[in-house]
Amino acid sequence: MIERLMELVPPPKLPIHVGTMDGWRLVENELGVEIPIDYKILISHYGSGAFDGFLWLLNPFEPNKNLNFQSQGAYLRRSFAELRSQSPDFYGSPIFPEPKGLLPWATTDEPDMIGWIVEGGSQQWAVGFHDISENKVINFKCNVTDFLIKVLSNEFVGLNFFPDDFPQSCPTFVQP
Repeated sequence: MIERLMELVPPPKLPIHVGTMDGWRLVENELGVEIPIDYKILISHYGSGAFDGFLWLLNPFEPNKNLNFQSQGAYLRRSFAELRSQSPDFYGSPIFPEPKGLLPWATTDEPDMIGWIVEGGSQQWAVGFHDISENKVINFKCNVTDFLIKVLSNEFVGLNFFPDDFPQSCPTFVQP
């Protein structure tokens, strides 16, 4: 699967902040859940950065807190929870660690949240896209790698949650 993504969007020659097995164990212990293997493989090949400078990976090994999986993810979860407490009818979707809650692994310049819908074992988690304009979570029923391949090859026809210039005709991965 990662091979198809790497053909579509070549990873950096020297990816930054790829982490270690011990680092992943610390992240998982902190969250209390196992991170899906395809995401770990993605980070090991791409490191920190964004697809077309728009879809930013949240990386647990990134020192910039705005792109760090734990700190930015916690900030997004707290912000969403606060908004929901103020407008529960509008912000009704669950957020991690609630059952079936969204655990962010990426964000966009919109700023939409992309994460896992945490339900069952981590290898079965589906990608959820929190569309900020509609304020709903769209369940894509696929893993991170499949989602990125479909997004970056324009396979999601009829869904208008990304700007017209994303993805580019030849998508790239840019480091921060």
